[in-house]
Amino acid sequence: MKRTFILTTVFLMAVIAMAMQQTTENKEMILKISLPNNSFDGKLIYLKDIGSGMVLDSATVKEQKAMFTRPGNDATFYAIDILGTQRLRGICIGEKGSLSLSLQPRQFPIATGAPLNDEVAAIDKELVALASNVKTKEERAAAEEKQKAMLIPFFKKHNNDGAGAYTLLAQDLLELVTDEEFSELYAVMGSNIRNMKPIQQFCEMKEAAKKTQKGAMFVDIVGTDEQGKTLHLSDFVGKGNYVLMDMWASWCGPCRREIPNLLQLHQQYHDKGLTVLGVFVWDELKNLQPAKEKEGIVWPQLIDSNKTATKLYGVYGIPQIILFAPDGTVIARDLRGEHMINKVNEVMKK
Repeated sequence: MKRTFILTTVFLMAVIAMAMQQTTENKEMILKISLPNNSFDGKLIYLKDIGSGMVLDSATVKEQKAMFTRPGNDATFYAIDILGTQRLRGICIGEKGSLSLSLQPRQFPIATGAPLNDEVAAIDKELVALASNVKTKEERAAAEEKQKAMLIPFFKKHNNDGAGAYTLLAQDLLELVTDEEFSELYAVMGSNIRNMKPIQQFCEMKEAAKKTQKGAMFVDIVGTDEQGKTLHLSDFVGKGNYVLMDMWASWCGPCRREIPNLLQLHQQYHDKGLTVLGVFVWDELKNLQPAKEKEGIVWPQLIDSNKTATKLYGVYGIPQIILFAPDGTVIARDLRGEHMINKVNEVMKK
């Protein structure tokens, strides 16, 4: 009898312990990460909350593996990042459950193992396939329209959770939609997503962009010249010349591809009332001179030393090329390639 009582008690305690463990696990996100080789062993891997921009946790890689445990929360959207022989990154939605993430070079994989993550991984696979055969500008434009057509309904279905945040931030839906479409998305956007720092910043940039559209007076930028002396956009704009302002960076491929067009316009109109001005953003000063020499840049540069230029003009991506009238009002934004050349030819030949 005594032995039976003891065994029964032990069994009940084990059941209670198991139930408590399951209850705890059921409320947690357990993310198990695998690395492609042992070169990352001993290095730190970081878990970042994309909504706040904060690094929340780190783990040491052991035997090509790492693990994070966080409270389960469908509204959270995490980035996983490791620096080693090469950078590896991935993402996951912070829903409760046991998730797996296999990091691979030159990929941006999504965790799987729970419903929201699996749903995101599935649509991500479709989007990767959609973009894989794109070669021409026309094909890219068509693919972006299809991408938007897939992502907008997906966001509306997940308008207040991490899957919805994924569509806006990881798949760049914010850059694809028109102002009208963004207003429609914002109208159905839940507070979890509205309060995410990147979304708030994007809304601020949208407002700044509205204030610097065609017909608006220029907003001054304060920076430095290449010698470190204070320089203002107002030193060039509103002084009686047309000004073609190019926000660019040395690492930006599309920026570098516009430089021959800017050089052509500089050579054609510099003595006829057009000033080409570079605004060097999102880059380090040490990279400016080598880029200038390689590309043959001869026009002045305003260094965005205060890191305010793109914010003031609501610029989300570069190059951003803006043409100002002699009185300082904006003639046109988002100028590139042949469209830019035609616009400058039009105003300079009036």
